[in-house]
Amino acid sequence: MRNIVRIMTFAVIVCGFYNTPSASREPDGTLGLIRTPNNGIPAIILSTEPFTAVCTEKSILSLAWGEQTFPLEADWTLLPNGLLQARCTASAPLPAGVYSLNASTTEHTDCNTRAVYVMDTFPDTYTIAHVTDVHTGTQRHSRKDTEIIADVINAVNESDATIAVITGDLTDNGDAEQFRSFLAVLDAFRMPTFVVSGNHDRQARNYELFFGLQT
Repeated sequence: MRNIVRIMTFAVIVCGFYNTPSASREPDGTLGLIRTPNNGIPAIILSTEPFTAVCTEKSILSLAWGEQTFPLEADWTLLPNGLLQARCTASAPLPAGVYSLNASTTEHTDCNTRAVYVMDTFPDTYTIAHVTDVHTGTQRHSRKDTEIIADVINAVNESDATIAVITGDLTDNGDAEQFRSFLAVLDAFRMPTFVVSGNHDRQARNYELFFGLQT
Protein backbone atom coordinates (compact mmCIF):
# COMPACT_ATOMS: atom_id res chain seq x y z
CA MET A 1 0.00 0.00 0.00
CA ARG A 2 1.35 3.42 -0.89
CA ASN A 3 2.10 5.65 2.05
CA ILE A 4 -0.05 8.76 2.43
CA VAL A 5 1.63 11.86 3.81
CA ARG A 6 -0.20 14.81 5.36
CA ILE A 7 1.86 17.91 6.07
CA MET A 8 1.03 20.54 8.69
CA THR A 9 3.05 23.76 8.47
CA PHE A 10 3.85 25.99 11.45
CA ALA A 11 5.67 29.24 10.66
CA VAL A 12 7.22 30.98 13.66
CA ILE A 13 9.98 33.49 14.33
CA VAL A 14 11.38 33.47 17.86
CA CYS A 15 14.37 34.61 19.82
CA GLY A 16 16.44 32.52 22.25
CA PHE A 17 14.49 29.71 23.94
CA TYR A 18 16.97 28.11 26.31
CA ASN A 19 20.72 28.37 26.72
CA THR A 20 21.40 24.77 27.80
CA PRO A 21 23.22 22.65 25.20
CA SER A 22 21.92 19.17 24.48
CA ALA A 23 23.26 16.48 26.79
CA SER A 24 24.22 14.38 23.79
CA ARG A 25 27.10 16.61 22.71
CA GLU A 26 30.33 18.28 23.71
CA PRO A 27 30.09 20.84 26.56
CA ASP A 28 29.78 23.65 23.99
CA GLY A 29 26.91 21.89 22.20
CA THR A 30 28.88 20.80 19.13
CA LEU A 31 28.99 17.20 17.91
CA GLY A 32 31.69 14.94 19.32
CA LEU A 33 32.70 11.40 18.46
CA ILE A 34 29.28 10.61 16.94
CA ARG A 35 28.30 12.78 13.99
CA THR A 36 25.10 11.03 12.88
CA PRO A 37 22.50 9.99 13.78
CA ASN A 38 21.68 12.83 16.17
CA ASN A 39 18.62 14.72 17.36
CA GLY A 40 18.50 16.71 14.11
CA ILE A 41 19.21 13.77 11.80
CA PRO A 42 17.81 10.66 13.55
CA ALA A 43 17.51 7.10 12.26
CA ILE A 44 14.02 5.57 12.14
CA ILE A 45 14.03 1.79 11.82
CA LEU A 46 12.05 -1.38 12.44
CA SER A 47 13.16 -3.59 15.33
CA THR A 48 15.40 -5.88 13.27
CA GLU A 49 16.75 -3.36 10.76
CA PRO A 50 20.32 -2.03 10.62
CA PHE A 51 21.09 1.70 10.53
CA THR A 52 24.10 3.79 9.54
CA ALA A 53 26.21 5.82 11.96
CA VAL A 54 29.05 8.20 11.14
CA CYS A 55 31.83 8.74 13.68
CA THR A 56 35.23 10.38 13.83
CA GLU A 57 36.86 7.13 15.07
CA LYS A 58 36.13 3.42 15.23
CA SER A 59 34.17 2.92 18.42
CA ILE A 60 32.28 0.40 20.50
CA LEU A 61 28.66 1.27 19.72
CA SER A 62 25.48 0.54 21.66
CA LEU A 63 21.92 1.77 22.03
CA ALA A 64 20.43 2.82 25.37
CA TRP A 65 16.72 2.84 26.24
CA GLY A 66 15.97 3.72 29.86
CA GLU A 67 18.16 1.45 31.97
CA GLN A 68 18.69 -1.07 29.17
CA THR A 69 21.72 -1.20 26.87
CA PHE A 70 21.82 -3.04 23.54
CA PRO A 71 25.26 -3.76 22.02
CA LEU A 72 25.66 -3.17 18.30
CA GLU A 73 27.73 -4.98 15.73
CA ALA A 74 29.42 -2.42 13.47
CA ASP A 75 30.78 -2.92 9.96
CA TRP A 76 33.11 0.06 9.37
CA THR A 77 33.89 1.86 6.10
CA LEU A 78 36.25 4.81 5.61
CA LEU A 79 34.54 7.79 3.97
CA PRO A 80 36.28 10.17 1.50
CA ASN A 81 36.16 13.01 4.05
CA GLY A 82 38.10 10.96 6.62
CA LEU A 83 35.10 10.10 8.79
CA LEU A 84 34.10 6.49 9.41
CA GLN A 85 30.72 4.99 8.59
CA ALA A 86 29.33 2.02 10.50
CA ARG A 87 26.52 -0.27 9.44
CA CYS A 88 25.01 -1.00 12.85
CA THR A 89 23.04 -4.13 13.70
CA ALA A 90 21.59 -5.17 17.05
CA SER A 91 22.18 -8.76 18.13
CA ALA A 92 18.47 -9.19 18.97
CA PRO A 93 15.19 -7.47 17.96
CA LEU A 94 14.82 -4.07 19.63
CA PRO A 95 11.68 -3.02 21.51
CA ALA A 96 9.89 -0.01 20.02
CA GLY A 97 11.09 3.20 21.60
CA VAL A 98 13.45 6.18 21.51
CA TYR A 99 17.13 5.31 21.89
CA SER A 100 20.38 7.09 22.62
CA LEU A 101 23.38 6.06 20.54
CA ASN A 102 26.50 5.51 22.65
CA ALA A 103 30.08 5.30 21.41
CA SER A 104 33.31 4.68 23.27
CA THR A 105 37.01 4.44 22.47
CA THR A 106 39.99 4.09 24.78
CA GLU A 107 40.10 7.87 25.18
CA HIS A 108 36.60 9.17 24.53
CA THR A 109 32.94 8.44 25.15
CA ASP A 110 29.92 10.03 23.52
CA CYS A 111 26.15 9.77 23.67
CA ASN A 112 23.63 11.15 21.16
CA THR A 113 20.14 11.29 22.65
CA ARG A 114 16.99 11.02 20.53
CA ALA A 115 19.18 9.52 17.81
CA VAL A 116 17.42 6.25 16.93
CA TYR A 117 13.67 5.59 16.84
CA VAL A 118 12.56 1.97 16.66
CA MET A 119 9.03 1.22 15.44
CA ASP A 120 7.02 -2.01 15.40
CA THR A 121 5.66 -1.17 11.95
CA PHE A 122 5.69 1.80 9.60
CA PRO A 123 2.22 3.34 9.29
CA ASP A 124 0.47 3.45 5.93
CA THR A 125 -0.71 6.99 6.72
CA TYR A 126 1.37 9.50 8.63
CA THR A 127 1.56 13.22 9.25
CA ILE A 128 4.61 15.46 8.96
CA ALA A 129 4.64 18.63 11.06
CA HIS A 130 6.59 21.35 9.25
CA VAL A 131 8.00 24.11 11.47
CA THR A 132 9.83 26.85 9.61
CA ASP A 133 11.76 30.10 10.17
CA VAL A 134 12.39 29.71 13.88
CA HIS A 135 15.11 32.43 13.78
CA THR A 136 16.47 31.59 17.23
CA GLY A 137 18.18 34.68 18.63
CA THR A 138 16.18 37.41 16.94
CA GLN A 139 14.83 40.35 18.96
CA ARG A 140 11.86 41.32 16.81
CA HIS A 141 8.84 40.63 19.00
CA SER A 142 7.18 42.17 22.04
CA ARG A 143 5.90 38.79 23.18
CA LYS A 144 8.42 36.57 24.98
CA ASP A 145 10.24 34.17 22.71
CA THR A 146 9.72 31.28 25.13
CA GLU A 147 5.96 31.75 24.91
CA ILE A 148 5.94 31.82 21.10
CA ILE A 149 7.96 28.68 20.56
CA ALA A 150 6.31 26.83 23.45
CA ASP A 151 2.92 27.39 21.83
CA VAL A 152 4.16 25.99 18.52
CA ILE A 153 5.83 22.96 20.09
CA ASN A 154 2.75 22.22 22.21
CA ALA A 155 0.58 22.31 19.10
CA VAL A 156 2.90 19.87 17.31
CA ASN A 157 3.19 17.58 20.34
CA GLU A 158 -0.59 17.45 20.74
CA SER A 159 -1.15 16.72 17.05
CA ASP A 160 -1.02 13.31 15.35
CA ALA A 161 2.32 14.13 13.69
CA THR A 162 4.67 11.18 13.25
CA ILE A 163 7.76 13.34 12.64
CA ALA A 164 8.60 17.05 12.71
CA VAL A 165 10.71 18.78 10.05
CA ILE A 166 12.27 22.10 11.12
CA THR A 167 13.53 24.06 8.15
CA GLY A 168 15.75 27.18 8.04
CA ASP A 169 16.20 29.64 9.24
CA LEU A 170 16.94 27.78 12.47
CA THR A 171 18.90 30.75 13.85
CA ASP A 172 18.86 34.48 13.21
CA ASN A 173 22.51 34.90 12.22
CA GLY A 174 24.10 31.44 12.56
CA ASP A 175 26.35 32.09 15.55
CA ALA A 176 27.21 29.28 17.95
CA GLU A 177 25.21 30.62 20.89
CA GLN A 178 22.04 30.67 18.80
CA PHE A 179 22.63 27.06 17.75
CA ARG A 180 23.06 26.09 21.40
CA SER A 181 19.72 27.71 22.19
CA PHE A 182 18.11 25.96 19.24
CA LEU A 183 19.15 22.54 20.60
CA ALA A 184 16.82 22.96 23.56
CA VAL A 185 14.00 23.95 21.20
CA LEU A 186 14.61 20.76 19.24
CA ASP A 187 14.57 18.47 22.27
CA ALA A 188 11.19 19.78 23.41
CA PHE A 189 9.53 17.88 20.54
CA ARG A 190 8.15 14.44 21.40
CA MET A 191 8.70 12.89 17.98
CA PRO A 192 11.68 12.48 15.62
CA THR A 193 12.98 15.84 14.43
CA PHE A 194 14.79 16.52 11.15
CA VAL A 195 16.48 19.88 10.56
CA VAL A 196 17.48 21.67 7.36
CA SER A 197 19.57 24.84 7.35
CA GLY A 198 18.65 28.15 5.76
CA ASN A 199 20.74 31.06 4.54
CA HIS A 200 20.78 32.60 8.05
CA ASP A 201 22.42 29.42 9.40
CA ARG A 202 25.50 29.35 7.19
CA GLN A 203 28.01 31.32 9.29
CA ALA A 204 31.48 29.77 9.83
CA ARG A 205 30.16 26.24 9.17
CA ASN A 206 28.43 26.28 12.55
CA TYR A 207 25.58 24.22 11.16
CA GLU A 208 27.99 21.37 10.37
CA LEU A 209 29.54 21.60 13.84
CA PHE A 210 26.15 21.15 15.48
CA PHE A 211 24.39 18.78 13.05
CA GLY A 212 26.97 17.32 10.66
CA LEU A 213 27.17 17.53 6.89
CA GLN A 214 23.95 18.44 5.14
CA THR A 215 23.38 16.33 2.03
